[in-house]
Amino acid sequence: MAKYRQLRYTITYDKIKDEKITPKIEDLMAELHGVATAGAKNGSKLIEKTIKEYPAFPQFKNYLSIWYHVTGNEKKAIAVNDDIIKKHPDYLFAKINKAAICIENRDFEGVEELLGKSLDLKDLYPHRDEFHVSEVEAMLNVAVQYYMFKGDFEQARVRLNILKEINPKSIIAPHFEKFIQATEALSDKRDFMDEYIEEEEDMDFDLESALLEYMQNSMRTTIDQPKTRKKTSPKFKNKEVNVLYRKLNLEASDLDMFLSLPRLSLIQDLETVLDDSINRYTYFSDKEFDESEFNFVINTLLILKELKAVESLPKVLYILAQSEEYLDLFFSDLLPEYGWQFVYALGNEQTDVLLDYVKIPLLYTYTKDAVATAVTQTGVYQPKRRKEVIKWLKEVMKYYISCDKDEIDSGFIELLVGNAVDLQASELKTEIKKLDKLGYIGSMLFTDVEEVLFHLTGNLDDIAQQEFRSFEDISNVLSRSDIDEELDEEDLFNELFLNKFGNKPIVNAKKVERNDLCPCGSGKKYKKCCLIQGLNT
Repeated sequence: MAKYRQLRYTITYDKIKDEKITPKIEDLMAELHGVATAGAKNGSKLIEKTIKEYPAFPQFKNYLSIWYHVTGNEKKAIAVNDDIIKKHPDYLFAKINKAAICIENRDFEGVEELLGKSLDLKDLYPHRDEFHVSEVEAMLNVAVQYYMFKGDFEQARVRLNILKEINPKSIIAPHFEKFIQATEALSDKRDFMDEYIEEEEDMDFDLESALLEYMQNSMRTTIDQPKTRKKTSPKFKNKEVNVLYRKLNLEASDLDMFLSLPRLSLIQDLETVLDDSINRYTYFSDKEFDESEFNFVINTLLILKELKAVESLPKVLYILAQSEEYLDLFFSDLLPEYGWQFVYALGNEQTDVLLDYVKIPLLYTYTKDAVATAVTQTGVYQPKRRKEVIKWLKEVMKYYISCDKDEIDSGFIELLVGNAVDLQASELKTEIKKLDKLGYIGSMLFTDVEEVLFHLTGNLDDIAQQEFRSFEDISNVLSRSDIDEELDEEDLFNELFLNKFGNKPIVNAKKVERNDLCPCGSGKKYKKCCLIQGLNT
């Protein structure tokens, strides 16, 4: 536990004891949190069933709201959250979610009605003297934004400093820092951000709009996805390709069918499918959420991977160069874990092309990481090429050491350093120390450069090999095959949860390492899941 001079309460990093939450319910919460954040198929049914079983616990309703948010149904997500506030008025995280919407709409009075005028946990819950760090961090995140958009940067700074102190790895804090520094340096709000506002003495200056525009631009690391008008699907040389638009996942028989088609025309058709995802982006993004309509992109990449279609690498990289919104629509949360495998299959002999790619500005963090991971794993799976891969990593690091800071994506740089640790490339210590001096280490994967050097032993026995997933493995992930659709709702609930937690002993959790499976249940490694996403539990 810790107590901070600016606060009137104690912060605990341990679980707050609640006699109402039994070990069985605690485990159920952990499982459903994983279902919600993964947007698992049939997740709403499972969570709704749990809500009926345990109506007194707002956490389950919060997971339902999260599930709707993850699956793209914002209206239902908001409606569920509003219902939580109505039925559980003391549940902080529902208030935080609502306050964030108020800030987005510039409804500052709404924020104060939800969280109090002081935005202080002690004032909101005067009977409590201790709060969990997740509660404190959630309140601070909202408070910083509230004061920034009101133009009170002194109060925003006070709360940002506390946020950085209690969570040095906060993902959002560096963006808040950059925003506040840019505004504190100005002696006159009329001169705010020359790159966004022209200097005219008599101009009608809207500070709030300028702040919003600056934040959106300063936090964005990808292109803006172009709007499109096309709505009709393309025609293919092989009509069998149309099955990609109709199936959630491909079976072995589908793969055999595709592999029996003429290779050249099939590859041309598959590249046309990828182009179609861009040409009809607006059409797809405006449709109601249905996984079967969006998996055609990743299924296409899966077939190209099986074909070892190295000639399609430029097209695949072009797909990965699209906006964060595009990648979220067609890849969801699968990109960090599986993206590198597509790049490896097509590009491990074209590392010069991949080197040029990771230097391109406005590329999504996790697509650049997919490329860097693919090259790194080339050195793992092909030990004779280890020196070649280390040279590649060094070239990337040297580029970012010397390039314009406007091109910096510190998240990618830290993931790049993580790849060097995976390869145990101790030859890169000099470059890593230079990156640290520039302030690019210590926001996501590592506390500081000392932690990096601690793990970077140079011992080849410590090399971290990423697991290759077969066609069947990835296809099963796309189908959410861990949920048996033949079960009815009652059986489904019992199969997954009630039976599972019957007499299960509770054990103390050990510290989760970077390469361990993530405890949220996603099936991904910790370093590619909650460690870098900063999920609230």
